[in-house]
Amino acid sequence: MQGQVRIVNAAVEPSNAPIGVYDMNATIQFGGGRAEITKFSAKSGEGTLKASGSVAYTRGAAFNLALSANHARIRYPTCVRETIRSRLRFTGTPEAALIAGEVSIDRLSLTPSFDLISFGNQFNVMSVPSGQTTGFTHHVKLSVALKSASQLTLNNSQLHVRGNVNLRVEGTLDNPVIVGRTTIAGGELFFNNRRYRVESGVIDFLNPVTTEPVVNVRVVTTIDQYDLTMTFIGPFNRMRTTYSSNPALSQANIVHLLVTGQPAAATGSGLGAQSILAQGVASQVSSRVQKLAGISSLTIDPQMGGNGANPGARIAVQQRVTSKLFFTFSVDTSTSQDDAVQVQYHFTRRWSLEGVRDQAGGYSVEIRSRKNF
Repeated sequence: MQGQVRIVNAAVEPSNAPIGVYDMNATIQFGGGRAEITKFSAKSGEGTLKASGSVAYTRGAAFNLALSANHARIRYPTCVRETIRSRLRFTGTPEAALIAGEVSIDRLSLTPSFDLISFGNQFNVMSVPSGQTTGFTHHVKLSVALKSASQLTLNNSQLHVRGNVNLRVEGTLDNPVIVGRTTIAGGELFFNNRRYRVESGVIDFLNPVTTEPVVNVRVVTTIDQYDLTMTFIGPFNRMRTTYSSNPALSQANIVHLLVTGQPAAATGSGLGAQSILAQGVASQVSSRVQKLAGISSLTIDPQMGGNGANPGARIAVQQRVTSKLFFTFSVDTSTSQDDAVQVQYHFTRRWSLEGVRDQAGGYSVEIRSRKNF
């Protein structure tokens, strides 16, 4: 086989692949039992890809290819987007090949459909047992260093986390395994319509057979003047949670406070089956609406309104404008005049400023200081 193949302005974007390319231009020279890439360039997102090397095919195929990426965008895992720089080399034969090199992550982002529970459940799927796959990808081993170029920030309407990544991708192309550690420096998240501050934590990937993140993360929140601390430890599917509070509460009362938003003594037991059903439906509706609208937290309470004489549903919307500025709007649907607006600005973790326009039309400003003894 002799000759030349030219690819001009091509685009390739497989539906299940983590990366798509466009404006691909390449020249491949055939001769002497080899196919050599004399030119290759493509774009991915705002970045570029380049490739070089050759494939021998006279006595079975043998690969010796190099691929470099500069600010390319990939989609892995689900609902996560990364901008990367990389240098990879693909060598070997169809029966025994290796992809080795390093990938540097410049930027991380989350899609609007990102959900913390669904993201964690991705790692609960067990790896394919060795020997049950015989395709080409099963014979391609991986040895790729995966690191963050600097401190990374994950940011969307429900999650804001800072940290560093120091991982390695091993296993095979059809069954990649992530090992290493991710360090969390701090941040915040909205979960079940409540804001939590992420104090610190690490996520270790220790299992060499399957990707299994082991979490050790400490988060805090404040409810009704109680400072609550939760520590999450263990794999996603077997995670243990420990609770503490200041002032001190029992474990059961802390869980009660997290679920209801009120101390145990302040909540009655008069919720009937109809009330529980209404709250469950409202929770499902609010979670879907907040994803669609891209807001941080949406609460629909079908039982509690601001007007005691005419109870009705109360809707509360909370939005994180920046990492320090929060806006909350609350309205009672039983009346057109019973609404409240709250603005919070956190100067530091200790000092904050809060401005409120209440249901009666009055205004108040508070400066708050938080100190642990």
